[in-house]
Amino acid sequence: MKKCLSIAFALAMIACVLTPFTAMAGFAPEPEPEAPSFDSVVHTPTYPMGHTWDIDPNPLTGGDIIKVSATISGDGFDSVWLSSNFCNRQQCLLSPDVLMTSVDDGIYEADLPGDHTQGMFGTPTYEASSNVGSYVEYQIITKSLGAEAGRSGNIKIYPAWPPQQINATSAVSSTDMYVGTAFWVNGTAKYWASAYEPNDYTKLIPAESSSVVVKVGAT
Repeated sequence: MKKCLSIAFALAMIACVLTPFTAMAGFAPEPEPEAPSFDSVVHTPTYPMGHTWDIDPNPLTGGDIIKVSATISGDGFDSVWLSSNFCNRQQCLLSPDVLMTSVDDGIYEADLPGDHTQGMFGTPTYEASSNVGSYVEYQIITKSLGAEAGRSGNIKIYPAWPPQQINATSAVSSTDMYVGTAFWVNGTAKYWASAYEPNDYTKLIPAESSSVVVKVGAT
């Protein structure tokens, strides 16, 4: 009888030891979150204009609002932030981070907040760049539960002065025609902007859009 009890007790102990391992054998751990990947980071306009300085006849006017768009893959984050800073003729300052909005699957957008004059008291624009030391710089930061999960590289922008010179060329299909005859005019317009090459006046950028007026005279 004692021998039977000893065998039964030993079998019970073996069953107790094996049970946790049997349960663990069917356990599938959750996959690790995929680290965020910054597939694309762009800003619009590509060559933004800056606002005028406070010493100009029309101070703090003009300038483009700059929208940043980021395409991010992965699932190891729960929020996306736009971090930026700027330098002008007087100082360099950090701007408050801006929470980006999800506008599509994996696509996030936000406007840059502007400088200390316009961003705080007017439209979110930046002072026109005076040289390579005057710029706007931004990067994208992803976070998970408040902790940083990843960040993109830094991108610099040199907000340009409103074009001081525009070079336009055009060609017309015919100079002499009868009434009712169709004709076409092809043309291009280019301008200098410090946003592309600060202080390089030999660089001309194609205008994204230009108004055209065609006048036809009768003889």
